[in-house]
Amino acid sequence: MKKNTNSVNSTKGMYLKNNDHLEYVGFPDILYLKGENNYCTVYAKSGDYLYNESLKEVAAQLPKNLFIQSHSNY
Repeated sequence: MKKNTNSVNSTKGMYLKNNDHLEYVGFPDILYLKGENNYCTVYAKSGDYLYNESLKEVAAQLPKNLFIQSHSNY
């Protein structure tokens, strides 16, 4: 798992810090996100990234037409 500082590009993807450099992950490459307290794990084709915001905060920044949120007990 790669820890990161991050930012979301509202139209195409998000930048996730991988060790000492930023790595761009396009929205089509994101498989799913999982909330873990005040963090969110982004599971992508290129690997897993620990995002330093809550799932609620990240979900508010993602395009609604590309992502859906399942029930919390799933």
